[in-house]
Amino acid sequence: YGASESLLRRRSFVEEAADSLARNFATYSAFLFVGCGCGWLTSDSIDQLLANEQAVQRHGKMFGTLSDTSGIVGLVSGILFFLYLLTFRTKPMLKHDQCTCIWLTMCNITALFSLAVFWQADAPTYPVVVVCNMLGVLTAQASYYFIFPMVATFYAGWLIAPVRTGTDLSTLLTALLGEMQNPTGQHIRFSSACFFATLALIACLGLVAWFVIIGNDIGLKKKTSQDNTTDDSPVHEHAYLQLGCPRELSMVIVLTVGVGVVQWGFIGIVGNIGARMTDPEGCYGTQGPGVYHFALTLNRVLVPLGSVLSSFGECPKYLFYVLVTLQVTLGTLVCSAVAGVHQHLWATPVGQLVYVLCFGFIGGLESYLLTMAFRYTSDENFFSKEQRRGASNLLSLLSAVVLSLASICVGRLVENGTIRCSE
Repeated sequence: YGASESLLRRRSFVEEAADSLARNFATYSAFLFVGCGCGWLTSDSIDQLLANEQAVQRHGKMFGTLSDTSGIVGLVSGILFFLYLLTFRTKPMLKHDQCTCIWLTMCNITALFSLAVFWQADAPTYPVVVVCNMLGVLTAQASYYFIFPMVATFYAGWLIAPVRTGTDLSTLLTALLGEMQNPTGQHIRFSSACFFATLALIACLGLVAWFVIIGNDIGLKKKTSQDNTTDDSPVHEHAYLQLGCPRELSMVIVLTVGVGVVQWGFIGIVGNIGARMTDPEGCYGTQGPGVYHFALTLNRVLVPLGSVLSSFGECPKYLFYVLVTLQVTLGTLVCSAVAGVHQHLWATPVGQLVYVLCFGFIGGLESYLLTMAFRYTSDENFFSKEQRRGASNLLSLLSAVVLSLASICVGRLVENGTIRCSE
């Protein structure tokens, strides 16, 4: 009888563990689709459009145009978000943020379907591409302002990883779909209209997943002793907490903003120029576009993988700082290729491979570090709900504003030919 009871207990434990694992996997997947739907789908799809449709590049000038407009949109959105925090001095509101996520996902869906139908309109200026890129950047920036802080504040701490993975998964999906569309960089297998329509359907799945989450209160965080403390102070006295940062997180936030600038504010803009500098045939040779194609694909593949790795546990602070140093070092190597330093070494098969690897791992490290920084801010064991929201708001705002300023400056330098491929 004792052996039979022990066996039943073991079977019950295994069944409970399997059921818990299945629930966690379903929750992870749902939040991943949400992040994908309200993230960078539109902006990333336009990056792939430029990589596959050579005419849209306009000899590299379109990279500068999109970078310039993206920077302006990001800067303006950051200012508006700051004014929003000053004007609406309220504590974090779950329902408000949940509705915001719905609207952001619908913006992505609208932009992608518009691109599917009108992306070729008024060539060679492609105004629909420029406008949709602006809408895509605004949507993605707003997800940093509202969605990430919402998850860090109201949902279980580990769920920030799948949301971040989802925003980065859009990068991977667009890269893989772009690779299927143009595997060699020279021949397009299916139309860009089909490319954009497929991504729009993926965004629709994210919207469905979010309705399921809010309809069933999936993943909501249990109140902690920090959150249960009595608070009779007026609402306006909490205004300073809207952008407050615990001292323990100040260096993490500064370094995280820096690695974001390396990935998106510089490398992502001049990557095409650096790839052309590795072409032994010159700036307009046949190898440069292929190098950029593979470098961009690797970058976009490693970006979501970095977020996935952050799901397995919290990174020790000392290792966080080591990874920041590594990412900046790789960025410096790519900058040397753009500047033509030791160009004869870059214009070799080994040099091209090093360029592709550096370009790719810069993205993976940035993604891992940013997701880990948001995980630090969501630690309910050390920070109250207001502190978690304030630190997340500050990280989101600084990332957007500083990155936008860098994008505007670098974009202008590319557009006016100061940074360019030179023989």
